[in-house]
Amino acid sequence: MPPSRKEGQVPDEKPPSGGFFCFLQKGGIYKKSTKHVISLSGGKDSTALLLRMLEEKDYLLLPDGGDGAGRRLYAAVRTGVSLREIVDLAAARRMPMSRVRRMCLCAALGIKKDMAQGLPDYARLLAATERGRKYLRDIDNLSTISVVTKPASVRHLGVGAQELFALGASAHDLFTLLYPAKEERKAGQDWKIGPKIV
Repeated sequence: MPPSRKEGQVPDEKPPSGGFFCFLQKGGIYKKSTKHVISLSGGKDSTALLLRMLEEKDYLLLPDGGDGAGRRLYAAVRTGVSLREIVDLAAARRMPMSRVRRMCLCAALGIKKDMAQGLPDYARLLAATERGRKYLRDIDNLSTISVVTKPASVRHLGVGAQELFALGASAHDLFTLLYPAKEERKAGQDWKIGPKIV
């Protein structure tokens, strides 16, 4: 893993997209809205703490956890004292670091291998133009997947949708712990932020 950039240092090239997984693989990602580079080092011990709380059976149910990978990661978690050390211990020729990092995040967030089966319970609108808003009105009640425009409305979609949204909100809370600015690390923001209308 390349060394993390210093706080506030802007990358000299456009960062890759892809959210949290991409951030972990690349070592740092530029968050455009706050003009900060977020470093893995800030949350490595808290993630390791979450991993230590899980049992071996939890690792066997992870995406990419087959072929002994779940057991290997569990052994690394029991030995390593930081996220970086856990990744180093678990990585092998047939188990690259990128796979280990994905498994670590899935374990910390409670993501299991069968969660991606079937259609999602809803689609969440993150941003829209006026044209996009008109399109949403036109397809209202026609789509088999509900479109969530306000976080609070997910509470009317059933237990599955609520669990899925809560999982995403937990991932957001974990990510914000790595923000350099203390005031940006508050939990529960994903339940309050609506789509951006552009």
